[in-house]
Amino acid sequence: MRAGDRGNRKIPRFQQSIKGCPAHTDIFRGIDRPQRFGFHRRRLIGAVRSRWQVKNVSKRLLTPRPTRAYATCEIITNRKIYLMARLVNAMREGIIDRLMTHTFNERIEALHATHAAAAMAAYVDIYDAPTRKRMDDLPDGWLATDNDIRIEASASTIVLEFSGNFPYYGKHASLHVVGAMAHYMRFPVRDKGRTLKVYDGGTPIAERVTEFMERRDALMSEMQLARKRAAATLDTVHTLEKLIEQWPEIEPFIDEKDRPVPVTALTIPTDQLNELFKLPAVAA
Repeated sequence: MRAGDRGNRKIPRFQQSIKGCPAHTDIFRGIDRPQRFGFHRRRLIGAVRSRWQVKNVSKRLLTPRPTRAYATCEIITNRKIYLMARLVNAMREGIIDRLMTHTFNERIEALHATHAAAAMAAYVDIYDAPTRKRMDDLPDGWLATDNDIRIEASASTIVLEFSGNFPYYGKHASLHVVGAMAHYMRFPVRDKGRTLKVYDGGTPIAERVTEFMERRDALMSEMQLARKRAAATLDTVHTLEKLIEQWPEIEPFIDEKDRPVPVTALTIPTDQLNELFKLPAVAA
């Protein structure tokens, strides 16, 4: 396309249905260039439902959704006004996360210790003491390093991390601890990322790993059930005040910035106003 033809280019089909809207030029300028704005164009196509919504689309794309919302004010006592804080999904998720940390943190740490011990036991079993000493004596950079070891036990391939932590993705993401330091061990280059040994049932390493996996799966099931019950309970309440009223023990797990802040109500000088405007009025 020549530079002089840019102003006469064909309007894409998804713009034709709203052509003539006052916000047409501001929102869709340049959106028909998929190599630069393809992502935003897809969002716009999904967001625009009718013409009257077009003027709000750009705000919706550029402004993040609020994590809290307020309903009408309610006057309590002592000239205090409390904003009724609406319980939105982001606040519910934060409350549930803090509840889960409070309830299962100690058990997760114990499981991490068992995980790390099983990984180190497999490493020591595969590489004997003289081999480990020779690897440790080599200068840095001469050998590969990795934060996990792969073995096969119970008819499945298992990845054991030396730090005891779990990946932040996948089915065990709920057991991941943010900020935990990874621990790296040295490996021969040919062994990095490979399944190093197959353990038959009945061996000490296989029994240890099987016990660890059973504890991990049991804890995962219990945490999933607890999260579902907490989510189902919070979905029945729509304001923080109602939640605290029905479940007072939950108040410490509400984020400080989400709690309703009392504001002192303005005092109206009614005596002075009545004297100024000669109120109450006397009927003629």
